[in-house]
Amino acid sequence: MAAGALEDAGAGLLQLREAVLSVYSSGADPEPFSDDRGPPPWQPPAGARFERVLPLVSEHQLPSGDLLVLLSLEVWSDWLDLGSAIVYATPEPAGDLPRPWVIGRCEVSDRAGTEYINWITSSPAYGMVRTHQHTFVPAPPPGTEVLELRFHAPGTPVGESQPLVVSTVVL
Repeated sequence: MAAGALEDAGAGLLQLREAVLSVYSSGADPEPFSDDRGPPPWQPPAGARFERVLPLVSEHQLPSGDLLVLLSLEVWSDWLDLGSAIVYATPEPAGDLPRPWVIGRCEVSDRAGTEYINWITSSPAYGMVRTHQHTFVPAPPPGTEVLELRFHAPGTPVGESQPLVVSTVVL
């Protein structure tokens, strides 16, 4: 999505990559963002405890023909880590550009109406299988028995689409 936005603004991804490499190879040390730019980084609370891991191991066919694999859900005292992977149906395209995203945002909900915030999502940019880790805060409240995971198409605004995949996790 970021690459598409840059190209829409007239900056090609390869040109941008070359410019960044040029700045770094010249020895320039880019200034860090000021504290007032963007949300504060999420820091795991001190003293957080690992509670359990739930193997999910379920596969969901996507409209693109690719496969979403839900791997595991780690429950910590203060957050959740959801592990998933995309298994692509076709080989990596030739050239430097990464393939387009086939899954957008992920949401978690429970019957109590807890507001889960997806603080961190990490994933590699290339490969036939891409793993993803979504970190949600807070942890489910005591007594929560079921979570619902919803994966949306890339670029869809909140509340404007049906999820591509909905999965229920019994805690």
